[in-house]
Amino acid sequence: MGRRHLDNETGELKEEPEFVKIYINDLCKVKGVTGLQANMFQFMMKYMNSYNEVSYGRMAKRRFCDEHGTSIASFDNNIKHLILKGLIERIGKGEFRINKKYAVRVDWDSVQSIKWETTYSKDGKQEKITVEEV
Repeated sequence: MGRRHLDNETGELKEEPEFVKIYINDLCKVKGVTGLQANMFQFMMKYMNSYNEVSYGRMAKRRFCDEHGTSIASFDNNIKHLILKGLIERIGKGEFRINKKYAVRVDWDSVQSIKWETTYSKDGKQEKITVEEV
């Protein structure tokens, strides 16, 4: 992520480029993701590593649930929906991988555009995501 978007000391996201917000919001709409599921997906993307993996323990899950007014059972149930919608996959207990087709770590200052193309045919649905960089 670009310098202007990251806190140099903590590495945390200070500001998200506007087109990233639009892309994630549209992605969640197209995938039929609920508000809670979108929050969970964004939480996972925020903490994923360079391999698109995210893991969290009981305390992190509880903190998320407290902040979003939901239960652990609801959180676990909604994880299943994110998996069914193809946004994430389970790779271990409390460990997930974000689908690289939809989200990856890049230097956002160099991104020119994100192109999302969906083709529907008798063979099914094919999606192609292209991130154009400088």
